[in-house]
Amino acid sequence: MMKRSFLFYILLAACLSISCLEKDSPVIDTSGWIDYQLDNHWIFKAPKGAKIVYERGVDSVPGNIILEGNSVNLEFDSTYEGSNDTICSLSSELLRAREKVARGDYKFRDKPGMKHIVKADTINGMAAVIITPTKAGAGATDIFINNCRYYSGLGIYGKNLSAANQNLVLEIFKSIRYKAGK
Repeated sequence: MMKRSFLFYILLAACLSISCLEKDSPVIDTSGWIDYQLDNHWIFKAPKGAKIVYERGVDSVPGNIILEGNSVNLEFDSTYEGSNDTICSLSSELLRAREKVARGDYKFRDKPGMKHIVKADTINGMAAVIITPTKAGAGATDIFINNCRYYSGLGIYGKNLSAANQNLVLEIFKSIRYKAGK
């Protein structure tokens, strides 16, 4: 019995020390954020004062999202594309996103001294690929969403963001949703 309780305390101490070493992202208060709309369909929340600047596109709607006071400029591109998919569901889209990640389709972002973490996830009922640098300030913070149901895609890209701005942008990514219709 004595050995078990000693082992228990050793394991408890190890777990506590490991959890104390993990860095948690600071909680960002989004209660004052407002909705912004891109290209009539994509909606996201961001701090008040953000500006959307559209650029001229040929087969897509590109532009920039500029966050006031944070020195953050995000590039975006909203696309419309037909789909050859016979199955259009969240599970099939997430599977395709995971296959792209596993295949290494996003390794082009990695450069010497600049590595990225790439993962497939869901955001508000849509499959997304999210890319973040392993070291804040050195690399890309991206999201790519393909919405096969509406033949739409959205990419948003931030470059060399500080840790605080990267966390802010990831919160914006979490709020992205698609609105059908005009």
